[in-house]
Amino acid sequence: MATKYKLTGCAKFFFFFILAAPLAYMGASYYNGHDPIQQAKDFFHIGNDDSKEAVEPSENGTTESKTDNVVSGEAELKELELKTLETKLDNCREENEKQELLIESLNKEISRLKQKAGE
Repeated sequence: MATKYKLTGCAKFFFFFILAAPLAYMGASYYNGHDPIQQAKDFFHIGNDDSKEAVEPSENGTTESKTDNVVSGEAELKELELKTLETKLDNCREENEKQELLIESLNKEISRLKQKAGE
């Protein structure tokens, strides 16, 4: 009678991850909104290339409108950033003027105290 083969812990671990890793990848892919089956087909270069060609022309029509939206969105973002920077610059100028007035008044106070101490 033949003895029954027993798997070692390492072999069990290896076989578990041969099954678990692809399932985990497919689950995460599905959770992120991708098609895991299509990703596997693309990875192994299985399936029709016609499906990719059919998708490209329909995307080209919407790509132009998306590009326009992106450009206008970027322009608005740059405009808001410019306004923010101008506001910060104005605040810094006001603060600088206040500091210059404070320095001027303190210099007058120092010169007055020097004259008083010299008498």
